[in-house]
This record gives sequence, structure tokens and C-alpha cells, in this order.
Amino acid sequence: MSKRRRRKSGASATPSVTSPPAPPQPQLEVTKPAAVAPPALASAEAFDPVPSQVEITKPSPVLPRLVDAWPHLVLREATLAIALCALVIAIAFAVDAPLAGLASPTQPDNPEKAPWYFVGMQEMVSYSARSGAVLFPLALVAGLLLLPLIDRRGERTGRWFADSGWPIALVSALVGAAVAGLGLALWESAAIGARVLDPATLVLIAGALAAAAGLAVRRRWSAGGVALVAVLIGAYLVFTVVGVWCRGPSWQFFWPWQPWTGGGAP
Repeated sequence: MSKRRRRKSGASATPSVTSPPAPPQPQLEVTKPAAVAPPALASAEAFDPVPSQVEITKPSPVLPRLVDAWPHLVLREATLAIALCALVIAIAFAVDAPLAGLASPTQPDNPEKAPWYFVGMQEMVSYSARSGAVLFPLALVAGLLLLPLIDRRGERTGRWFADSGWPIALVSALVGAAVAGLGLALWESAAIGARVLDPATLVLIAGALAAAAGLAVRRRWSAGGVALVAVLIGAYLVFTVVGVWCRGPSWQFFWPWQPWTGGGAP
């Protein structure tokens, strides 16, 4: 350390020459541009109405309120049955229904009529046994049994007029009654040998056409079934009224205010 100090302070030491510092060079800052998405991708993300991360949930359907059969349904049915029985008993006390003499196979009544709820079928059998006793009852009973089961959707199962409603049923019943009345008028006015199409068969044809029209309008099988059953019910009511109040001896047609001729009593 002492030797090095002497050299720096001695006269014989060679003076050091230092170069002036270089001026500072300007530095350029280069920045890398940010990556830009392709136009197609950017537009797809910007205008996509449903982002892929959003989960779409459908609203749960509103189910009808269900109740247990007991006690709600059973009590209502029991109340209705008791009320109907009381009504029938009251009518039985108020309206006299005398019995006639003993039936005799040698002297039957003229006319001999079935109970009122079967007189409509008796009226149709007087036209045609095949249509009145087989085809018409079979179509009516099958329609009443199958109609609640045609449409299997939950809100309509077990209901007769749930899909098409009462308008189609009412219009079809009026059509059936009109066709039955028209067929009866044509049948009674024509001669026996000139009778071709009996009223019961005419009603069956009208019921088939009404079923096809209901199916075409509503696009549902239940609508066609309602139209068919309503036509048959409307026609059966007309046949019942005619059989009870408009048939006299030998099953001839009489208006209710006309006296019977040919035996029997109105």
C-alpha cells in the first residue's frame, strides 16, 4: 500500500490522459401493439345474444292443485246421492203412479211401451232392428266410455268436454235432434214400400260426418268424439219424446193432442 502511494505522488510518474465522456445517445422505446381479435370473432362475441357461459333454464310448468279423494270427492258424491234419493222419494209421494191390471199374454196392451228410458230404443227398433238395437247403442256406449280417455294429456284426462268445450257439444246435439226429426218426417210421409233410409241410420251417418268435421276443425280426436256422442244423444232424446208422447195403437204416429184411433187410450 505504501509503494503504490509513492508512485502516484512522485514527479517521475507518467500523467494519465482521460478522454472526455461521450454524449448520451437518444434511446427509442419500442412498444409491442396489443393483439386484436379477427373481425369475425370480435363481431360474433359482440353480437352474441346468448353467451355460452349463461345457463338457460326453462320455467317449470304450473301443475293443477290436486286433492285427495277422501274426504273431498267421497263426501261430495255421498251428498249428491242423498239429495237425489230425497228428490225421488218426494216425487214418489207427490205424484201418483197407479198400477194397471195383471198382464195377460192373450190380451196385450196396445201400444205396449218399454220404460221411458228405453222407449227411444224401441222407437229406433221400429225402423230397423240392426240400426236401432245394435249399431246405435254400440256407438253411443263406446263413445261415452272412450271419450274421457282419447286425449291422454294431464289436464284433459277423464273429462268429456275438456278439449273442445260445450260449443261443439251443443251445436252437435242440435244437429242430431234436427236430423232425427227430419228423418222421422221423411219416414212417416213416405209409403211403406218407398222407405229406404231409416232415421236411426241417417243419424249414424250424420254423427260420422260431425266427428270428421270436429276432427278437421280442432285437429284433435277428442273433438271428433264429442261431436259424435253429442249427435247421438240429441237424436236419442228426440226418439224418446216421440216414443213416449207420439206413438199410439199399432205404433202409429199421433200428435199429443190428437185422439187415438184403432184401439187403446191416449
